[in-house]
Amino acid sequence: MTPAPITELPKGKAWYSQSAEETLAQLKSSEAGLTVQEAGLRLTANGPNALKEGKRISPLQIIFDQFKSLIIWVLIAAGVVSGLLGEMMDAIAIFAIVVLNAVIGFYQEFKAEQSIAALKKMTAPEAKVLRDGKVTSIPASGIVSGDILALEAGDLIAADARLLEAASLKCIEATLTGELLAVIKRTVTLGQGDIPLADRENMVFMGTSVAMGTGQAVVVATAMQTELGRIAGLIEKAGEEEQTPLEKKLESFGQMLIWAALGIVALLFGLGLLRGTDLFELSLTSVSLAVAAVPEGLPAVVTVALSLGVLRMSRRHALVRKLAAVETLGSTTTICTDKTGTLTMGEMTVRALYVANQSYEVTGLGYEPEGEVRFEGKKAEVEHAAPLLELATIILGCNNAHLVQEKENWKVIGDPTEGALLAAGAKAGGDYESIERKLPKQQEIPFDSDRKLSTMIRKMQDGKLRAFINGAPDVLLERCTNLYAGTGVRPMTDEDRQTIVAQNTAMAQQALRVLGSAYRDLDKTVAADLTADDVEHDLVFVGLSGMVDPPRQEAKDAVAKCRAAGIRVVMITGDHPDTATAIAREIGIASDEDRAVSGIELDKMSDRDLLQHAPEIAVYARVTAEHKLRIIRAWQTNDAVVAMTGDGVNDAPAIKGADIGIAMGRAGTEVTKQAADMIITDDNFASIVAAVEEGRGIYDNIRKTLQYLLAGNTGELLLMTVCVIIGLPTPLLPIHLLWINLVTDGLPALCLATDPIDSDVMNRSPRPHSERITTPKFLRTMAFTGILTAGVAFVVYWYMLKVETTEIARTYAFSVLVFAELLRSFGVRSESKPVWRISLFTNINLMLVVAVSFGLQVWSQHNETLGRFLKTSYMPFSDSLLLLALGAIPLLILEIVKVVRLAGQQRKTAPFESATRLNQKTSRVWTIPWLALKKFSVIDGAQWAGAFSYYAFFSLFPLVILFVTIASIFIDQDRAGIAIIAYVETYVPMSGDKESYIFDAMTGVVEARGQMGVVAFLMLAWAALQIFTTLISATNRAWGSETSNWWRRPLKSLVFLVIMVCVVLLSVAVPVLAKLTQDWLIPIYDFNSWVYTLGNFFISSLVVFLSLSLFYQLAPSRPTRFAEVWIAALCATAFLYAAEHLFVVYLKDFATLNAVYGVFGGIMALLLWIYLFGCIFIFGACLCAAQAEERSTEDPPMARLTQDNKP
Repeated sequence: MTPAPITELPKGKAWYSQSAEETLAQLKSSEAGLTVQEAGLRLTANGPNALKEGKRISPLQIIFDQFKSLIIWVLIAAGVVSGLLGEMMDAIAIFAIVVLNAVIGFYQEFKAEQSIAALKKMTAPEAKVLRDGKVTSIPASGIVSGDILALEAGDLIAADARLLEAASLKCIEATLTGELLAVIKRTVTLGQGDIPLADRENMVFMGTSVAMGTGQAVVVATAMQTELGRIAGLIEKAGEEEQTPLEKKLESFGQMLIWAALGIVALLFGLGLLRGTDLFELSLTSVSLAVAAVPEGLPAVVTVALSLGVLRMSRRHALVRKLAAVETLGSTTTICTDKTGTLTMGEMTVRALYVANQSYEVTGLGYEPEGEVRFEGKKAEVEHAAPLLELATIILGCNNAHLVQEKENWKVIGDPTEGALLAAGAKAGGDYESIERKLPKQQEIPFDSDRKLSTMIRKMQDGKLRAFINGAPDVLLERCTNLYAGTGVRPMTDEDRQTIVAQNTAMAQQALRVLGSAYRDLDKTVAADLTADDVEHDLVFVGLSGMVDPPRQEAKDAVAKCRAAGIRVVMITGDHPDTATAIAREIGIASDEDRAVSGIELDKMSDRDLLQHAPEIAVYARVTAEHKLRIIRAWQTNDAVVAMTGDGVNDAPAIKGADIGIAMGRAGTEVTKQAADMIITDDNFASIVAAVEEGRGIYDNIRKTLQYLLAGNTGELLLMTVCVIIGLPTPLLPIHLLWINLVTDGLPALCLATDPIDSDVMNRSPRPHSERITTPKFLRTMAFTGILTAGVAFVVYWYMLKVETTEIARTYAFSVLVFAELLRSFGVRSESKPVWRISLFTNINLMLVVAVSFGLQVWSQHNETLGRFLKTSYMPFSDSLLLLALGAIPLLILEIVKVVRLAGQQRKTAPFESATRLNQKTSRVWTIPWLALKKFSVIDGAQWAGAFSYYAFFSLFPLVILFVTIASIFIDQDRAGIAIIAYVETYVPMSGDKESYIFDAMTGVVEARGQMGVVAFLMLAWAALQIFTTLISATNRAWGSETSNWWRRPLKSLVFLVIMVCVVLLSVAVPVLAKLTQDWLIPIYDFNSWVYTLGNFFISSLVVFLSLSLFYQLAPSRPTRFAEVWIAALCATAFLYAAEHLFVVYLKDFATLNAVYGVFGGIMALLLWIYLFGCIFIFGACLCAAQAEERSTEDPPMARLTQDNKP
């Protein structure tokens, strides 16, 4: 009978509660399927069987979206005004910034979400249906409701359908339910209640696949009406809100800053009109103010900062898909995680075996056949081999799966349960290939949900048939009459049955899925006509196998870290409640007090009830995609920042709707990955914790980056505003501000994003979700920093306007502002630690960028092309050093404030701890001299001589250098003063005779004081470093009771002596050689004096560096970090250069310079002598103590004397 054509079909019905006949009747179909004509009518009326995509944004629209920002329009306006004023260089630079920002934004948005497209890839391209009673293969998009699907193993199901026939049919529904095990399908009619998706045994669903068996089903839903289609709709709905908290905060703050700045611009423009200021000057000032207010580099810097953080996260197996969402990780308070494949391995593993009344533990994970069987904690001995082999033969013999190795991973082809049994059988001593070869398969009676048994009949080597049977233990036990007892087979008693039942219960309580195994020898030699009723009775019970999808080994530690970080972990799974609860308790997610709720219970709860009880529920089981999204919304309503993890399609809507969606990279479906904000590439829950740690660190770095940038903008705006109000010319031009904001601010800001993460970041509670990125403390620091920076720049600009032209004054104000910003980048790295407690070499990039920016700034004052581009004037290098010192004032004041604030906090939070620490320090001060005096009392003459000789040897050269330096100050001061002034003014040698010049310099006569200044600071720096590093070495050796005498290493000491002599000679020769070769080696010297000065500075620093390198390679110990000594050398070099230029070039006061050198040298000499006597005392005590220890083994009286001298 041909069904009547229909165009309106019943939707949303509980088809699983309808019988097959009722379903066919309501759909007006039949077991012969639809006619081709009827199918065409329904396809026309209801549309193709394809998932719909949401509205796509064209690339052109994405480009237009980049110009919606207020920041961009302010820059465009500033560029237009600059062009109209004839300042084409400024206009080009401004428009270049606008284009660069648009390109970056377009690139990110063009890689937008493709979740629906990924879902379409999951649908079948073709399907087999009955049309006019014949099986026909058609495109899956042509399927309509009422079609009859023909299903067989390997098929991808193309629509939701109600089963009509099922022969050993199993389907894998992990994409919808998240559960790994194949689901048994049967045609039985289910009840009228609301049954979870995972329990609808008589339904098959679009996007799932057939694992084994055959069947027929009538299509009840297509396209967006399917379960997969509903999920697609949920994803689209869940993803409507795209902006993250960071984007909202930055957009809000940026708009506030710009509107405030525009208000100031309008006010000052009106004030200028009232004053009668020239319109051109007024317009230029307005453009400069607008550019000063706009943080041009903010969008790009934050984006790149997030990108750098994302790169660092990728190294910890966390791949971030949405840059701006990274900051949300830092405020995550709740992680809702799927169980299967996330907290667990995602691979069934046999953990326990029971055979011959003995229980065994099975090691190893997943499908890898590596591991062993243990008995009572040890590897099973030989006497256990026979029973284990008997059980292994059954679980391998009744099996259709195959294990294959792909690279380093083992995967199962077939049923995951049978795959786990294959691995366990191999560990128990079985050989699957041998069984297949020696015991050929004769017949299979597939698993049936009514029988709950699976049987495989094989021919034994003696020619007889044996049935190998696996199945539910309770059903199998009813059909067993005999028991394999290890040594043979005997009749089964009631006591045996009770023991097996008890063992089954114990294994089930451990969240194990238990499978029983038995066999039966058959009388027949041909298995063709055997049925289940013929075979499955009078069985011999052999044993039990307990399997589970095991928790990941690192999951428990990861959950514990989450608890320490104040993060709640909740399990959401489609598995059975008992299994889920057992796993949750094992991992540490759930305690005895926590609740577990099933999907059916969740349906009975109102949104208000769920909102109220959500904090008490640790496990949600048997839940659907809608349930997961509802749970996420409940937590979010409770002001939680929720991260959702998962791998199946059923997780995708919740992943999309969560604040942070996390997908598994290996086991995750493509749609889940597309819906996620972050992908864990190693499917490791511990990587999520690492990602949260990185997220917190990234947010901290973004905060310090914003603090650095916005404080700089505030200083620029204040400087511009004050100058305009009091009637001074504009101190900074638009090109200056762009250079500061993008180069001297932007580049260090990028490096601040790479700062190492604080070690205690995971010991802090999550940051409040509502916390603004610009907290009151943030704004106070920003304003204070801006005032300091603007104040220094204003003083320099005001002074230079009095003595120089406006162009030169602008160059000086521009430079001091740049230097202040560069130096401040070191202080902004920490809100609590002072700059001297932060190792500079933990962020090498920042040091390099600051050095390069400083070099570019100085170069712009001497290079005509760059100077014309930046509109800067010539400035002597010595002035740059002076401005660098002035630029350090804001950093110094900020660090002092930081120390004072930190000290106040410590006094408030830990007064008793501070007192204890002070007492400990005081006690140590008294204890060390007391111990030294005790040891000193047993020093003999030989030990005195050894200690003095050793350290006096290494202190000889600093002493000689200091003596020569101090003595040279008092040699012919008048003549030396005239010589140095002439040298500075003319930059040529005083002596026409070069040989005489060399002789004078080498003999210490200060005829060319500039060169001797270089030698002096080099000698002083070397002496200071030698003194303090050796003093630290002395302390280490004294209290470490180590002995080291110079005469024990004469060759090494001699080499050290020769090298030090060469270093001293080189130090003296460097400035002389540079002076002699200036005419032909450095021709640029004649018109750019700063090149010679800068080169001399770097050469002298290099000499210090080489000296320190040799010292650390050859000296007896390396007491301090090399990097810190190198910085100290550079600081000493810069300090003495700056002092010389200050007194000689500006003040022309050579006498004061001599006094400075004299005082400095005198202090160093005094410290040196104190140090020498200290070395004698400390090392004498050290050698004495060591000598006493050596003698104690041979001289008991000496040992007693040493004991008596201890305090």
